[in-house]
Amino acid sequence: MSSKTVLITGGTGLIGSHLSGALGLRGHDVKVLSRSSRFSVPEAIDKNVESRIEIIAGDIIDHEVLEELVNQADIIFYKAASVGAAGAVENAKEFVQSNLGATANLVDVLRSSKHHVKDIILGSSISVYGEGMYSCPKCGPVRPPLRYQLDTSVPELDWNPPCPQCQGHIIPTDTTEEAAPLGESTYAVTKKAQEELMIGTCRLLGINLSVFRYSTVLGAGQSWHNPFTRFLELALAGEAPVLHEDGRQSRDFTFVEDVVAANLAVMDKQLQGVNTFNVCSGVSTPLVDFATCIATEMAQALHTEPSFPTIDGKFTPGDVRHCHTDCAKIASLIGLKPQRSLDIGVAHLVEWFVRKKGPVRNC
Repeated sequence: MSSKTVLITGGTGLIGSHLSGALGLRGHDVKVLSRSSRFSVPEAIDKNVESRIEIIAGDIIDHEVLEELVNQADIIFYKAASVGAAGAVENAKEFVQSNLGATANLVDVLRSSKHHVKDIILGSSISVYGEGMYSCPKCGPVRPPLRYQLDTSVPELDWNPPCPQCQGHIIPTDTTEEAAPLGESTYAVTKKAQEELMIGTCRLLGINLSVFRYSTVLGAGQSWHNPFTRFLELALAGEAPVLHEDGRQSRDFTFVEDVVAANLAVMDKQLQGVNTFNVCSGVSTPLVDFATCIATEMAQALHTEPSFPTIDGKFTPGDVRHCHTDCAKIASLIGLKPQRSLDIGVAHLVEWFVRKKGPVRNC
């Protein structure tokens, strides 16, 4: 592929840092628009390609700045977003204005300026689904709503949602891109709206759009505010994380190297029209297993005894119980499959965290 001018919005975070470095190594000129003036993962940028990567400290909500950068770009990777369920609940107005105001500004720029953008890759989230697909022995495939209340009257407490038709026990199954987006959290609602705004705009203007619904992305350089970074902090201190419910609620953990590979592969493929992909590992991991993996890896790194998670049995209203996400579509279309398994990914994550937070202790 010939050299391109690439614009990454919100490009100094975990994904943006690694993506910028990879694009620079491929010979592309990378412009990163971000509120931060430095990469959160500077080691992801090879010294030999630093001159190809420019950070423009600014806000995507600034029409003039964004227009100037869009007019220079061949392709846009839209990664800018406010994240975090707690922050979304506590500051819903600011959160919505930040996420959707930025998207609306990009829409206005794309519609009004004389740019030559041909492709956009939008970072969305599997949170748009809400609770995913399940299978009921009696009713077949079903889609339960999010749990806001728990039936404590039953003799044996079941943390899983009941079948919405017969109220019986159901089993989580893979959720594909065809599933309706039913997420109800503030974050999920903004991501759904972002998708719809960009889909309509790109169809109107004839711009190719790839929507990436990311699962939980982890990797060296992840935010200190990431809730799963807290697991690392506790493990480093020899303390056990406390998990709610029964600890068996599950998430799909994917690592930043696989996310970057997906972005590059779709860029190379030059897909036409609008395409939506789950970008995930395709493996659902119970939180207790994930926390145990971190505790074990950290103990090996520090030569100490692991501090395994404890369970408090507290219900989390409105929280997704299981994330079983299917990644077959992107594998089928561009031949891309996740390469980094949970144990290898966590080992690299722990190594990075120990290196950043303190020396290895010998006991």
